[in-house]
Amino acid sequence: MPRLSSARQTPAESDSLSPSLGTLPLTEKSSGGGEHGRSVAGMGLVAIVLALGAFYAWLAMPQKLPAVGEGKTFTSYDSFLGIAAPAERKLCVVGAFGMILGSSDGGKTWQRQASITSRTLTSVSYADPRHGFAAGNGGLVLATSDGGSTWQKQHSGVSAQLLAVAAASPTDVFAVGAYGTLLTTSDGGTNWSKVALPWNTLIPKVLKDNPGVEPNLNNVFFLDRNTGWIVGEFGIILKTTDGGRTWTAQRAGEDLPQLYAIVFTDPVTGWAVGQAGSLIHTTDGGATFSAIQATPEDLFSIAIAGLNGVVAGNHTLLITHDGGLNWRAGEKLPGGIWLNQVVLNSADAIAVGAGGTILSLNLHQ
Repeated sequence: MPRLSSARQTPAESDSLSPSLGTLPLTEKSSGGGEHGRSVAGMGLVAIVLALGAFYAWLAMPQKLPAVGEGKTFTSYDSFLGIAAPAERKLCVVGAFGMILGSSDGGKTWQRQASITSRTLTSVSYADPRHGFAAGNGGLVLATSDGGSTWQKQHSGVSAQLLAVAAASPTDVFAVGAYGTLLTTSDGGTNWSKVALPWNTLIPKVLKDNPGVEPNLNNVFFLDRNTGWIVGEFGIILKTTDGGRTWTAQRAGEDLPQLYAIVFTDPVTGWAVGQAGSLIHTTDGGATFSAIQATPEDLFSIAIAGLNGVVAGNHTLLITHDGGLNWRAGEKLPGGIWLNQVVLNSADAIAVGAGGTILSLNLHQ
């Protein structure tokens, strides 16, 4: 889930945000700065509760929308939290203050898209080049049917913070968030329904020592319209094979670190990442997972296709060129910079994070 940062960015005096070149092959496309940052560290339940409380309090704060293209400095809370790649060379980024940016050249230049909110947007997902959904603060859901040129608000029916959205198709969409929130729609968001997950049967051992807890759900991923996974607090991994009608628990434990993201490349091969360097891998659809030791840093996102893959986290990048069998550290990011999400697009990995940071990594170099 997103982390709070005090990094700042001064946008260019044009609505087209052109990149400034950094050390290659890693190119920093925005001038983030600042040394102060916060990430959830350790596995203590008290620390997790305190950190989540501070994060949700930040999301609920009144937020003044900054202007792009007027030479103004973004506030210390400005961050990009979600990114999607609707088509080849096409990208969409969302973040604080309802910010939505689009690129049609693989991230070389960025244009601000018309947003209809000043609330924080935490996640964005496209089912195809035209149909996309964004989710965020206060149960906010936005939808576009024209590739991001215009967005419309949808009625989610909840006020909980939504932390991730996944469009399995233009009509079948899922969103997850705080306090066990799971939303689904089968009509493109005309009607959203909240799913009451049976926590007593899904995670009985966790509830034994934490009665009544509704674990935060941090990420949702669908391989197709029927097969999907959810990850969250207590190392939870839930799986559905019937389009979200029923869910089974594949993994959970009171002493397990939070998981922040999950991805599958086929029905049996997948990875999940999370707190304290958690990087786990399955080759049997999630029946079992094995741990990969790569870093002690918190890891927030993973993207993999073919032999190439990238993990993004707390001033950390991990890279694989052998289909995830081995991971090596990428270039070290400046202190205070965390990357919240990464996607693969053409030959590049594009990651977004603190202080309006957008980084591009050429995977063929």
